[in-house]
Amino acid sequence: IKCFYPILFGIKIAFKVIKVKEEEMKLKELMAQKRWNITSFAKALHKSRCTVWNWCNGHYLPNVTDIKAMAELLEVPVEEVVNCFV
Repeated sequence: IKCFYPILFGIKIAFKVIKVKEEEMKLKELMAQKRWNITSFAKALHKSRCTVWNWCNGHYLPNVTDIKAMAELLEVPVEEVVNCFV
C-alpha cells in the first residue's frame, strides 16, 4: 500500500493507492485518449521518460506541481488526473 498526500487548493487530501494495475491503466488510458505517449509526455513535462513510466506503473507518485502540469497538458480538470492515482 502506498499513501499519497497532495495538497490541492490548501487542503491536504490522503489517497491510498492499492491496486497498481488499475492505476497503470487509468493514467495510460488518459494519455492515450489525448494522444500522448510516455516519451513526448515526459518531454512536455520536463521530466525523464523513466519518471513518467514509473508514474504509469505505480512505482512513484507525482507531486502536486506535476499533477497540475499534467492536467494542463491533458486538458482535463486536476481532479481527473488525481483520480488516476486513487
